[in-house]
Amino acid sequence: MRTSQAENDSAWRLRLDLASAKALMLVGSSTPDEDIDPDVHLFFYDRYWRLAALHEKAGRRRRAAGLRARAEHHFKFCRGGGPPYEAAAAAHVPRPPMRILAFGSDAGDNPDDVA
Repeated sequence: MRTSQAENDSAWRLRLDLASAKALMLVGSSTPDEDIDPDVHLFFYDRYWRLAALHEKAGRRRRAAGLRARAEHHFKFCRGGGPPYEAAAAAHVPRPPMRILAFGSDAGDNPDDVA
């Protein structure tokens, strides 16, 4: 019989996952305000949610509620529900592409006069 991933979790392992991911983001980002990839948000959501489940099981409901709030925050960003991007909405609609038919003609007597 297989056990679920949540049954094999330890609080220290989940905390280590979170700390190492945050450290990698700090080292790997060029600016502090750089956007985080949705997959990274999904990773944080998963770890915070599982850590909240462990705290809930141990009877620490207040701590579990805080961790679930963090998880839900990351879930909002991993599914594309981040802050609205007004710049894209305010941009003008581009004109449709034009079709141009260009045909060449015989150069005649002076083949060097192409332009």
